Amino acid sequence: MASSQRLMTTEETSYLKQAFTSLVDAMRFVRQLEELDLKIRGAKRIVEKQVSVLDELNPSISGLVMDVKDSLGDVYATELTKQISGFSAIAIDQVKRRIAEKSKIDDSENAKAVDSERTKALRSIEAFLTVSLFPFIDKVQSLKLQDSAYEARSKYRCEPRIEYEFSLDTNNELFGKRFTFSNFVPEIRLPVKLAKNWLRKNPVPDFERLDQFFLLDAEATEKNLIANFSHEDGERKVQIVYSKQDTNSFLSVDYFSHGTSVNVTATPDLNVHLDSETLKKAMERLWLAINELEKHKIALKRLLCEDMDVLENLDCIEFFRKSWQTIAPRLSQSIKNVSSEGGAIRDENHLDVRLIEERLKLLGKEAREIYEILGLRNLQSP
Repeated sequence: MASSQRLMTTEETSYLKQAFTSLVDAMRFVRQLEELDLKIRGAKRIVEKQVSVLDELNPSISGLVMDVKDSLGDVYATELTKQISGFSAIAIDQVKRRIAEKSKIDDSENAKAVDSERTKALRSIEAFLTVSLFPFIDKVQSLKLQDSAYEARSKYRCEPRIEYEFSLDTNNELFGKRFTFSNFVPEIRLPVKLAKNWLRKNPVPDFERLDQFFLLDAEATEKNLIANFSHEDGERKVQIVYSKQDTNSFLSVDYFSHGTSVNVTATPDLNVHLDSETLKKAMERLWLAINELEKHKIALKRLLCEDMDVLENLDCIEFFRKSWQTIAPRLSQSIKNVSSEGGAIRDENHLDVRLIEERLKLLGKEAREIYEILGLRNLQSP
């Protein structure tokens, strides 16, 4: 069977279903947030109008009394105006207070509703991006020491011009505290300079113990790891770059001390004393451990579409359009798979035309464009 016609695996189908349902939910919650915003704006305009009418009421009442002063006379008209104005001012203030109190209650309830809808929208976008089907241009797992534990981020740059970033859970044995190579091997010695020894004819190396250096920060990709280590004194640092291509691995080690630096691996007289194989194995374990953190996402921290911040105001129109265009081919393949299976019993992760149609109905008129993007014009759109 050609690759374009192959049946999707259960895992792929499960991911696709999560992406699809999460994207529908995200659109639904963003729409509800927009509708709530319009409702709040409308309510504020009503309150402003009510207050404006009340502000104009007392002068209007006084004007009505003064209109009959020719019949009452100036003295009685003036006295009546003062009395009515006093009574009406009290009544108007009471109504204003009631309006303000109700408005305060409404504002509090609306703020809670806004927070709720925004949270649901963000969580849905997170769920979609957790199993994102965007083609990666590159992705990086970064680790940075904060006090005595590590902050980790997973950063993605995708086609078509989508960038996003997740915070990662580092609460584990390796990164819940300062990391040193003693987690992997008893001792790795790093030759840092050559010194003369009166007992020997040739210079001998001075060593630093790498287990006395703790990890400051690191960046890991699918093929590379850049890790920076520091000694407690803050004056001595080590940068190790580990790369792997197929079955081959490469190592570059730089040592920094009190303003001077040396590339250990590029200095033959030092590199010959470096236990490269042990260090490579340790770096590979660190590289694998950092990349493993990608599976433990906590929260979406950043999302850009066409260089625009999506999360700031949840301005998602372009992001949603690109998202639907990206998953459309897979949805089409899923539908073909269902058709090829005929009446076979399918598991709960299956995504077929019926489920797609049911979910899209939740979006009302917005579903029409999605039907077009998905190439499902034959379905009954809302």
